[in-house]
Amino acid sequence: MSVGIKICGLKDHENVAAALESGADWIGFVFYARSPRFVTPQEVGALLTRFGDSAVRRAVGLFVKPSDDEIAGALAAAPLSILQIYDSPERAAEIRQRFGLPVWVSIAVTTPSDLPDAPLCDGLVIEPAARTEDGRPGGNGRIMDWAPLKSWKAPQNWLLAGG
Repeated sequence: MSVGIKICGLKDHENVAAALESGADWIGFVFYARSPRFVTPQEVGALLTRFGDSAVRRAVGLFVKPSDDEIAGALAAAPLSILQIYDSPERAAEIRQRFGLPVWVSIAVTTPSDLPDAPLCDGLVIEPAARTEDGRPGGNGRIMDWAPLKSWKAPQNWLLAGG
């Protein structure tokens, strides 16, 4: 088993530089306006241009229930390499087909039945389910209950989301 690290919610030059210098496998940018870590595609495009191919190869764009136009607009401004999607697995597959980029599906976990038993797109991002009061589907600082994962046989590569 190998371990990869994605630093998500990056917003500025200093954070991107620190993530890259620390050897992060992926750098994540949040395109969800309700997040305190929201950045515009133009801001991300400027950051990726400044850091070059090394950053572009690691760039993950996080979207929540995005329209095709929203993704297309982001990709026009920022050369992302992976799309992380908070939506149904079916919608994530449509996005993968439409844009031809790897797609990671975010999965909120409360019980073992939340965990997939077959591959979904190119990867999974597992995290604690949000509570109603959180106002966001992820990145809420919830602690993961490991019990639902105890006997799970992961059908593909996955990441554990923090924050």
